[in-house]
Amino acid sequence: MAFGAMGGLTVASLVSAFGALPAPFLGIAGLVMLVATAVGASTMLLVRSLGVLGSSVAAVLFMTLGNATSGGSLPAEFLPGRLEPLSAVLPVGVGVRAVNGLAYFHGDGVISGVAVLTAWTAVAAGGLLLLERARRNHTPG
Repeated sequence: MAFGAMGGLTVASLVSAFGALPAPFLGIAGLVMLVATAVGASTMLLVRSLGVLGSSVAAVLFMTLGNATSGGSLPAEFLPGRLEPLSAVLPVGVGVRAVNGLAYFHGDGVISGVAVLTAWTAVAAGGLLLLERARRNHTPG
C-alpha cells in the first residue's frame, strides 16, 4: 500500500508540475495509487504462488499485454478483436480510461475503474492471505 501511495503522489506531483492533465491532484494520485497497488499485489501473488515463473507471468500480463492494450497510445477500439476486451479488465487499461475520464470526460469511467482496480487488489490480497495461511498450516513446529 505504501508503494502505491508513494507512486500515486509522485506521479500526481509530476503531472501537476508540468500541467500535463487538467485533472485534480488527489484524483490522479488516487487512481495511480490504485493501479500501482493492484499491479504490485497481483505480481506478489503470482511470484508467491509460481515462484520465479510468477515474475515472468506478471511481466507478460501487466507490462506487455497491459501496456499494449491500455488505450494510452492507441484507442482500444483499434486493437484486434481478441485483445480489445483486455483493455477493460487489466489494471493499466482501466487506469488509463479512469484518468482520461477524470481529465477530459467529466469523470466517465472513474467509478468503474476504481471498482475494477479495487477488485484486483482485493483478490490479490485474499490470495496472498490464503497462501500464507496454507504455509503456516503446513509448517512443522
